[in-house]
Amino acid sequence: MAAAPSAQVLSVYAMTEALPIAIATAEDKLAVTEGDLLGAPLPGVGVRVAGDGELFVSGPHLAHGYLGHDPLTELPTGDLVRLDDQGRLVLLGRKKDMILRDGVNIYPGLYEPAIAALPGVSEAAIVGLADQETGDEEVVLALTTTAGYDERALRGALPGLVDAAALPDRIVTLPELPRKGRSDKLDRAAIRTRVAR
Repeated sequence: MAAAPSAQVLSVYAMTEALPIAIATAEDKLAVTEGDLLGAPLPGVGVRVAGDGELFVSGPHLAHGYLGHDPLTELPTGDLVRLDDQGRLVLLGRKKDMILRDGVNIYPGLYEPAIAALPGVSEAAIVGLADQETGDEEVVLALTTTAGYDERALRGALPGLVDAAALPDRIVTLPELPRKGRSDKLDRAAIRTRVAR
């Protein structure tokens, strides 16, 4: 926005099977601090938020279906969302990335960008590991660091960035965070393997 002050910056939320779903301006996205604003569903786009928070979409923008399968009438996105008081979709995280500890849903994507912006931190990923003793999930913060990293300072900053229920049980530094696919997404399964005891 600073580089092109006269341009309107838009973020389009879509999937290969459903293009597009919602659009948000950069200004609106920056104004939302709890989650990632996706925007209001576009005209004709049907949205349904399931009991677990997963977003399902329907409408004329939906692909006909997958080869050899029944036609699609509704698509599970795998994204966990909430609707704000203006009827806009706010992304909380990916369903497969959600961590459940002490009955509380933890959405890593809500916290990772703020942690990665701390001095001495390059990248951050929060993953859950099954705790055999408690039957719950251990929350582990995996980091790559830069010069000036100070774990004591990091631990002191975390309560201001992360809800109490999501504070990590352990912090592990790694040489790099594994990534996968063309989109270079974090490979959370590989991260879980690397931080396991």
